[in-house]
Amino acid sequence: MIAGAPARALVDTGANTSFMSEDFIKSVGIACNTRKSQSASLADGSSVRITGATPTLTVKLSSVLSKHKFQVLTALDGMDVVLGMDYLSANDATVHPRKLTVSLPSPKGTIVVKAAPQQPMFPDMSSTHVDVVSGAKLARIIRHETKHECDFFLGYVKQAVSHSSEAAFEAERPAAYAALETELCKEYADVVREEVPLGLPPVRKLEDGRVLEHSIPLKPDAKPVSQQP
Repeated sequence: MIAGAPARALVDTGANTSFMSEDFIKSVGIACNTRKSQSASLADGSSVRITGATPTLTVKLSSVLSKHKFQVLTALDGMDVVLGMDYLSANDATVHPRKLTVSLPSPKGTIVVKAAPQQPMFPDMSSTHVDVVSGAKLARIIRHETKHECDFFLGYVKQAVSHSSEAAFEAERPAAYAALETELCKEYADVVREEVPLGLPPVRKLEDGRVLEHSIPLKPDAKPVSQQP
């Protein structure tokens, strides 16, 4: 809960600052200070404008109470707040990505907060959606994040097939190629002859008077070159 109102929170260890959406601010009625000429950089390299800042608010995560300020953004993709590293560091919190939990120290001992099943703490880890980016956009992201000494890993996923399936695929490949060749020949029947002519094309005379020959003159008694290229 934030300022006494339930809030959907995303814990983001890649965010230096904590954010709050304008819709949540309006629904709760929080008075904010407006800001100009400030922006926040996102993971994809783009920037969004920061519209203001909240006063110090009461944040209740499970039974742990704390005070914190938030930067204001127009939208947070369905979330009310983003708890960044400033909040995690101030509260000595420990994030466990594999378990989707956050541990917070308290006078009564360590409090473990679990992600809601409907709203995971890290949505990308439980989603099958894949974002496609162009090579130019990926280069911009790398150039931007390299300034912060981030590591990038590039990999690809290949479907594993058994030897029997691969052999069956190889056996069907000639038939598939033959069908494709037949379709191409039908499509370009006006330029593809049924019988391939033998020999060189006939000698043609160009408009400027030159004679076009397709033969390559060879030296008399020349032998094939046995030297490797």
